[in-house]
Amino acid sequence: MNHEGEILKSAVEQRPVIGKTSHFNEAIDQGYLNAAEQWMLDNKDKPNYDEGWLDDRSRDLFRAYRKKEDWVAAKRMVELASDENGKAGRRQVLEAESGMSYDEI
Repeated sequence: MNHEGEILKSAVEQRPVIGKTSHFNEAIDQGYLNAAEQWMLDNKDKPNYDEGWLDDRSRDLFRAYRKKEDWVAAKRMVELASDENGKAGRRQVLEAESGMSYDEI
């Protein structure tokens, strides 16, 4: 195996295994936001996860992405809010914190 392959393997092995919501929260706390987001999206249509679950998880990621000032990722979480009031509230927060209009992000 070449050196590059070893690095890729090492990076994959360090990615958290998310099997339930508590693991999702741990992944966020450890900075694995992309892995947490992917798990959320992979599971959002399963019968044991309802719209409220998705709203809560996307809000958790919205906070984490804002903390990292990853405005594009935070905008994705705005779009996942379950109702228009939630979207409007997240949108206002995102615009205020980023200093950009929603369309600029």
